[in-house]
Amino acid sequence: MKKTLKKIPKFFTIFALLLSIISTSLITNVNAVSQAGNTVNFTWGEEIYYPKWLGNWSTKMCYIDGNLAYCLEASKDTPPANASAYYVISNNEALLKVLYYGYGGPEDVFRGDTVTSDKEKYLYTHIMASYAYSGDMYGNNSWEYLESIGVGLKARWDQIQSLPIPTNTLTFNNSNDLTVSAYFDSNEKIQRTENITLNTKSDASITLPLQDNVTLHNITKGTSTTSGNATVNGGDTFYLSAPLTVTENYSSDWLTANNLLKYAPLVIQGYANYQ
Repeated sequence: MKKTLKKIPKFFTIFALLLSIISTSLITNVNAVSQAGNTVNFTWGEEIYYPKWLGNWSTKMCYIDGNLAYCLEASKDTPPANASAYYVISNNEALLKVLYYGYGGPEDVFRGDTVTSDKEKYLYTHIMASYAYSGDMYGNNSWEYLESIGVGLKARWDQIQSLPIPTNTLTFNNSNDLTVSAYFDSNEKIQRTENITLNTKSDASITLPLQDNVTLHNITKGTSTTSGNATVNGGDTFYLSAPLTVTENYSSDWLTANNLLKYAPLVIQGYANYQ
């Protein structure tokens, strides 16, 4: 009588939870900002005067914890240096895009522009940020007015708003909740999962806890880790294996991502007539 190896089904369940640090493109880290009772201190840099054809206006380069920031209500006065203000996180997608793709942002669309000066890039981003946040385009001006005097800033605004909303996601095989079944590998005489790819940016990583006798094989790196903790970077492809004697289901439980930021505008609320 021919003996048949009966494979006991085994399930590897990976749950991915993105525990992100909220970062801001105004541009500072909320965790650092919140130390002083929900207030921040900001300092001013160089004053930037609008070109004469834009009117008798000016703004100042603003820094929060040394990071570049923008005034969001262009027609109001600039607050005094070293002042503090309460802040809120604004769920404003248009503003988020301006700060993310504008001058000084992570995906600065001005980066390849060798004609426009850095001061002008800052000024244009300031105007777009103010418009996105409050509709205030310094003195109730409009896109039509800017175009009438030869300023094509509306095209840059449209470009930025057409770009995707900045997000940093983390998935396994493009799934937030991946469940895979192990199969019998007749060559290695083990049970293993299909190949799994961590979909996120390459400098982000997760630490995957492994139960006893479960091995993570990192195909990308050519390494393997048995039991304990295994680190997987964004873009890595791996699979899990175990001896046939292991029959318990495996679940990673919640995972924490490292070096993965979630971007959100940080709006510093002014007071009185200050922006």
